[in-house]
Amino acid sequence: MSLLFLASRAFTSLHLSTVCAIGLTVFSFAVGGTCGRSVQAQEDSIGFKSLFNGKDLSGWSGAVDDYEVIDGSIVCKPGKGGVLFSEEKFADFVVRVEFKLPAGGNNGLAIRYPGQGRAAYDGMCELQILDDDAEKYAELDARQYHGSVYGIAAAHRGYLRPVGEWNYQEVTVQGSTIRVELNGTVVVDTDVSQITEFQEGRPHPGLNLAEGHFGFAGHNDPVMFRNIAIKRLSSTQQVHATQLVATTADEVGEQLAQALIFHASFDGTTDAQVFQKDRSVYTAETLSREQTKAGNHIEAVVIAPEAGISVAGKSGDALQFKAKTDQVLFYQGSEVGYQDENWSGSMSLWMKLDPDKDLEPGFCDPIQLTERAWNDAAFFIDFDKELPRDFRLGVFPDLQSWNPKNTDFDAIPVEERPMVVVKRPPFSADAWTHVCFTWENVNGAAGTDGTATLYLNGERQGARTGPMPFSWDQSKVGLMIGIYYIGLLDELKVFNKTLTPEQVAALHAQ
Repeated sequence: MSLLFLASRAFTSLHLSTVCAIGLTVFSFAVGGTCGRSVQAQEDSIGFKSLFNGKDLSGWSGAVDDYEVIDGSIVCKPGKGGVLFSEEKFADFVVRVEFKLPAGGNNGLAIRYPGQGRAAYDGMCELQILDDDAEKYAELDARQYHGSVYGIAAAHRGYLRPVGEWNYQEVTVQGSTIRVELNGTVVVDTDVSQITEFQEGRPHPGLNLAEGHFGFAGHNDPVMFRNIAIKRLSSTQQVHATQLVATTADEVGEQLAQALIFHASFDGTTDAQVFQKDRSVYTAETLSREQTKAGNHIEAVVIAPEAGISVAGKSGDALQFKAKTDQVLFYQGSEVGYQDENWSGSMSLWMKLDPDKDLEPGFCDPIQLTERAWNDAAFFIDFDKELPRDFRLGVFPDLQSWNPKNTDFDAIPVEERPMVVVKRPPFSADAWTHVCFTWENVNGAAGTDGTATLYLNGERQGARTGPMPFSWDQSKVGLMIGIYYIGLLDELKVFNKTLTPEQVAALHAQ
């Protein structure tokens, strides 16, 4: 397959919804970074506590006779139900759990359950666990499908793995807000205090509960749960990024400065202010980057004076992409700190646009980092071509390592694609949006996984985890910017480490 053919993602029909033959035959990404592993071993260091010892129901109350432990998983007995709940109570928390659905399976996550009654009504809420594709559920209310705040708020659909496979779900409950991430994609992000219309007008008397148990609301089906871990969020430990930064600003700022290896501020120039070997931007006639010359030679791309994001109270310039163009700006791959073993890093930038109004039809990649092509050892962030446009982080290892049979990408279920997808992302023509993605243990030792995580405005949107071989010739790698992009772009930075959530928050709070 030729380089030009592989590189033509944004210019031909070879994009994600096309006939370019790619798939997940061998390489399989997990999400959230815990599938099939010990939660206790991985997550104690970041404040999570295991709720299940993998052996018995110690620490659980309620319908203990209706559940059993099989192969290290909590399983609802067929024909049984009721709420199995933790002995401990929780107010604000983040909980992580893996689950496996049988065909037609139905269960639920009980949130702030009072210890009696129905989780969906007497507790704060129940988050639906359901085989959405079962024929018997074809005509449910939208607020009854998987991930939904049952009867209250509908979840985005299409991100469950096939029946019989393990799914990963992370739920953040803070005050009256609930955020549900399924297999790396946020499917619910809502404030239930603002909802006034409920399914069938049925009241939810427990909706305002400030504390309660966490548990499982069985409905006769052998749904399985494992790797259950929870982290308390205190009243001062807010998820919102700016409050995380407030307590550690000086220390985090010093850490960021030490890790910075590339910085293009776009203040008066497209050349970088911090760089490894080559500060210059280059212009290529196409994505193949066969014909290039130093400097910006694209008429539709200009420095916009005093239009940039404010840094330390001062507004600088920004890079403005005025029109869609086949030409491409890029920086040399030497600037991203690539390592052929255990490579970790992060990239940060700001964007200002309304993607549904400003972009022309088709895909748009504000960032694409690769030697060869978007599907072959590449990171990219892009806007999908469909309206309303999704925002996505693509994490594609070497093509041959995960796609030896050239499976058509359209045949791959959405939840199995090596991407983090954000529905209705917070981009605006009137405000800057901060984008950061991190990667860890790329080119790790055999049998080890890498992880890539996406943040928007300082808040984690999802992650992809799995083997990540990136066999690059660094001299041929390009950090391409603004592919088919129309809008403002500013403060492009690369770091030589995987930034922590606090460090990402500090970048957003600059």
